[in-house]
Amino acid sequence: MKITSWLVIGFALLAIFFPKDVAGQQNSPSPQLLIVGTKEAPPPFSMKTSDGQWTGLSIDLWRQIAAELNFRFEFRELALKQLLEGVMDRSLDAAVAAFTITPEREKNLDFTHAFYTTGLGIAVAAEKPSARANKRGLAAKNSRKSMAGQT
Repeated sequence: MKITSWLVIGFALLAIFFPKDVAGQQNSPSPQLLIVGTKEAPPPFSMKTSDGQWTGLSIDLWRQIAAELNFRFEFRELALKQLLEGVMDRSLDAAVAAFTITPEREKNLDFTHAFYTTGLGIAVAAEKPSARANKRGLAAKNSRKSMAGQT
């Protein structure tokens, strides 16, 4: 992905996760330390190295944004529920991790545009399921489900 695409995503992240007074500041050093929540997620999003440092696509993107805008910050590792609640109650200034954007979450939070889309599909025979599938309850006639997630 080109650097300009990263910057567009980054500025969208700032405009959405920060109150307008913070997002609208000039490019001067941040007088306060921002608390940024994160969590470990499967590669490539947010992982901890063996020495406890954060790395990954989401983390690196945040670091670039923070450097560009002279934000001072520290990461705080939290579970998913606490990350979402922390942004809502403003005990966190932002949350940077692999989030699935759902309509329910969008009722209370604003998200950047999705920059990674994934899907899961499960296929079973439409007719004459195998004895194994039938035994395990996987053979439902005319039943097709799919799930898609966006980060």
